[in-house]
Amino acid sequence: MANYSPIILFGRLLVKDIGECDKAEKYFHMLLKTLPNEHEDICEIYHQIGNVLKTKNAFDLALDMYIQAYHLRQKKLPENHPKLGRSLNSIGSVYYRKGDFDQAFDYFNKALNIFHINNDNNTGTLTELIGLIFRKKKQYDSALECFKTILEIRQRTFPKEHPRIAWCLRQIGRIYEEQFKYDQALDYYHSALKVKEKILPNGQQTLIISGIERIIRVYKLKNAYNEAVNFCQQKLLIEDNDSFKYTYLVKTIETLLVEKDCKQTINEIIDKL
Repeated sequence: MANYSPIILFGRLLVKDIGECDKAEKYFHMLLKTLPNEHEDICEIYHQIGNVLKTKNAFDLALDMYIQAYHLRQKKLPENHPKLGRSLNSIGSVYYRKGDFDQAFDYFNKALNIFHINNDNNTGTLTELIGLIFRKKKQYDSALECFKTILEIRQRTFPKEHPRIAWCLRQIGRIYEEQFKYDQALDYYHSALKVKEKILPNGQQTLIISGIERIIRVYKLKNAYNEAVNFCQQKLLIEDNDSFKYTYLVKTIETLLVEKDCKQTINEIIDKL
């Protein structure tokens, strides 16, 4: 985590804890006008204005601020300083949000090189973003390499059931799905769902259902309607007293039965549970 001076922390507090983006932007601009150009926080102020503007989806303006911060840091800091990597990462993140994946990829790679040199904790997250770019560009082998590398790291550093592990598993599953490798996709989607079911409270059942939907979607792509119905039946057997999920599963089974033109009724299936 970066170490911020009190004047920077106050502005970040306005955004992160209070959600006052406009006030934070005015505050940081006020600092630019009142502090001398040689002040140690000037680079960081430009960077924080970029953060605020990115939060407001003003991507072109955010890019200008990040680039100004980067150029100032280049003049003041040694090569491969962690803050240069942070600037490059932020510039790449704006290009990513704008959908300019080639530019984002270039900046992320430059940032990643600096992060590796400094053994930075952001290395994993940045590798995930590069993996997402590879997937969006349909460079699936490279995307898989990124996510499988990160999955191994996450499995070594996090508990067995952790949201970051579930996320990596889901991303690998999605890559296989887009490659039409449905059996591999199902393996990873099932693994991701198992992690989610263990770590998410009942109040977040919509996230569980999204995992179930992915699995059903792939079964349907395989034309494996019986497997999809059996999968839903297994989930109905779980005693979690969640009426929302129960209703969703029953409706899904009904839809699957209609789509596969099955004469079996939903009541007959429920009676067998």
